[in-house]
Amino acid sequence: MIPQTKQRIAKTIILLLVFLSLILALTILSQPGFSDNKVSKNQTTEPPVIEEPTENSGNLKQSVAENMNQQQVLDYWKEILPNAVDKEMYRIRFTLSQKFDVSRWEIDPSKKQVIFHIFHVRDQKEIDNLQGEKIENWTILITHDSEFEQEYDSLSDELKILKKKPELKILAIDLQTDPWVVPPEKSIVIWVANQTPENLQLDKTNLRGWNISVHINAGL
Repeated sequence: MIPQTKQRIAKTIILLLVFLSLILALTILSQPGFSDNKVSKNQTTEPPVIEEPTENSGNLKQSVAENMNQQQVLDYWKEILPNAVDKEMYRIRFTLSQKFDVSRWEIDPSKKQVIFHIFHVRDQKEIDNLQGEKIENWTILITHDSEFEQEYDSLSDELKILKKKPELKILAIDLQTDPWVVPPEKSIVIWVANQTPENLQLDKTNLRGWNISVHINAGL
């Protein structure tokens, strides 16, 4: 009988220890803030990765002001480009304007590239001379902007038809582009003999992204 009594006492003690262990575990788990400190399978203690802002579109392949006038553009060239490349940009803008038209340009400092998108080429030899030109580890690249050229020509044909309407009193129409600002500007300047209700309705309107302005009697 005595051994059986000892066995019962031992089992009772073990059960009491297990019971006390469960109570202790439940007490710890119920402490405030305990569950907040756990890291789940879907969480990480690593700091979050912050994505870099995307580069600005338009004439520039990097984060700069979204709007710049001509002088600000010239100042930007001087700041970002080596002096020799800056001078070549001036030459292309002011000297070669009779050779071809520029729809937009891009500067990519990471690749050291200046890219001109051009249309209405009148001197292919000049384009060949510019293509791939190397200046102080920078490269000048030329690409034919056929999409913009088609847009320009299609719009020009449409305006020729518009000019024939007698009620508009149109003397001349000029499509103007200014790729030397950010963003590039596109405008349609209409010269009329005199103001009429019909041509007045055209002023300060927009045709396929081109801003229209009407001016009276240009002496044409």
